[in-house]
Amino acid sequence: MPPVLSIILAASLTLLTAYGLGRAWFRKTEVPHEIVFAAGAALLSLPVFALLAAGAASKAAFAAVAAVGISVLFLSRNSLPRQVMEWSRPLWILVPFGVLYLVHALAPEIQPDAVGYHLGNVAEYLRLGRFPDSVDFYEILPHGVEMLFAFAFSFGGHSAAKLVHFAMFAATVPLILSLGKRLGLEQPIPAFAAVFYAVTPV
Repeated sequence: MPPVLSIILAASLTLLTAYGLGRAWFRKTEVPHEIVFAAGAALLSLPVFALLAAGAASKAAFAAVAAVGISVLFLSRNSLPRQVMEWSRPLWILVPFGVLYLVHALAPEIQPDAVGYHLGNVAEYLRLGRFPDSVDFYEILPHGVEMLFAFAFSFGGHSAAKLVHFAMFAATVPLILSLGKRLGLEQPIPAFAAVFYAVTPV
């Protein structure tokens, strides 16, 4: 299988599992897709953390978690809410930025912070199948999103984790638009807010 395809499949597996778990949590409530995804991401981090804490983390164990999340999504496909993102002209600015960000997300990780902490620790966890016995500064920080990285990393390596990170970033655009709508702001104000957020380099 081509490396790019395995990266995309690994990231997609992570994202679909998170969305499926979020859909299970909100099965009786209609909420925006981006909220379902955010809640599902938090829910997915819990079994990954538990598997690592129990010393039972493996690709097979993560595949079982994925099977549960995607099964829920498949079973609830007919009850998914039909939500259409309100498109506004300023959002077209995001197209070239999205392509640029996507290309960088698919590339191997080179940032020192990411290689040394975010994914360096994840690689060690997966090599051991558990959390290591030694504890350093980075080990005592919260491990929420790193658990999602571990899930994707186990199937597709560094770039799959980066692609999950990119997807979470991209999901903030409809979240900002949804928030603007709830606040009663008329377009293009929420669209400009989303653009300013998305194109800010830091």
